[in-house]
Amino acid sequence: MEIEYVHFYVDDALTWRQWFVSRLGFRSAGGWEDHDSRHERVCSGAVRFLLSSALSTASPVADYLAQHPPGVVDVALRVKDLQAILRRAKSLGAAVLQSDGFTKPELTDSGALHWATVSGWGALRHTLVEAKPGLSRAPSSCQKDLLPQLCWPAPREADAFQRIDHVVLNVAAGALTEAVDWYRRLFKLRSRQSFHIQTPHSGLRSQVLVGDAAASEMGLPLQFPINEPESPTSQIQDFLNHNQGSGVQHIALGTQTLLPTVARLRQQQVDFLSVPPSYYQQLPLRPQFEAQGLEADWSEIVNQQVLVDWHLERLEGPLLQIFTRPIFDVPTFFFELIERRRSGRENRTRATPDTALSSSQRLLFASSLPLMAEGCAQGFGEGNFQALFEAMELEQRSRELVPKS
Repeated sequence: MEIEYVHFYVDDALTWRQWFVSRLGFRSAGGWEDHDSRHERVCSGAVRFLLSSALSTASPVADYLAQHPPGVVDVALRVKDLQAILRRAKSLGAAVLQSDGFTKPELTDSGALHWATVSGWGALRHTLVEAKPGLSRAPSSCQKDLLPQLCWPAPREADAFQRIDHVVLNVAAGALTEAVDWYRRLFKLRSRQSFHIQTPHSGLRSQVLVGDAAASEMGLPLQFPINEPESPTSQIQDFLNHNQGSGVQHIALGTQTLLPTVARLRQQQVDFLSVPPSYYQQLPLRPQFEAQGLEADWSEIVNQQVLVDWHLERLEGPLLQIFTRPIFDVPTFFFELIERRRSGRENRTRATPDTALSSSQRLLFASSLPLMAEGCAQGFGEGNFQALFEAMELEQRSRELVPKS
């Protein structure tokens, strides 16, 4: 199971298509209109975003935006057994909101693709796509009966972002255990890590759910952290208040060239959270700093205000990450940019992909190697959580949502 695409509801799909292209360097993959809505596709590598806006008050986008700010409405997933997930969804009380009409398990091999959309946590939903291997998704060769949102160009090696590393869901206080159990049962995910972060102002609890890498087409496990606030002043609660309920807080975009990418995005007027200078004074004092091989990049890490983390016991490379400010007018959704390096990065070797894979699959395989390889940085920057949370609180207090100390 892996992410097929992410669907955003926005105020103007054309304007946001241009934002993703001019600011983040995505490619436009075409758009279309139906009776009530405008839809635009943008992509970078295997990162695929569908942007929809209303053309009339009858649009589902208009209905959603009357209750919530712009943001993620659907995390679509590529699955192996659609029927099994639909059975589990119904047993958990999830509604099947839309489907291709395919309901009989004995007909699973009758077509090249089957899909259904089920309700997720809160207002979130999940379109589930089961496709036979080799089905072309290119817009120029899409079958006439293939959903337009399933038509995407092949990944390009030159794209800065090659994959979605993880998607983070915020839920209401006290709902974490129930939400984690619900998603574990629905998608057969497992709990990998849990976190508890506290500051003088607030706190959060988080659990990370992951899928089975072996069950995904390219060996990339689904990573799905879920957060809940621990105080009314928490920045998680701040999100919930502005979002009018649970929702996707951020998406992490995986890259192998974080430092030059951040430098370019700053030139393209992308705003990032500020990091206090004290962070870079303290980081070299952390155990095993010298073993991370950061010397050549250190000045650029400081200049670009990138966070760095590494595991103190496992032999892994460093993890580099940075967070944008909220991209919409309402302070809810933002992006994380992340690079997972391997230990001994200067002596990296790559496995050879199966020659039977298509060129686009080989490219995605190559881009996924740092995540799959032994010695690659794992986790989510746990060593940075305190610094990140405090930086978000500074952003929050700058909007006068928390009394200044």
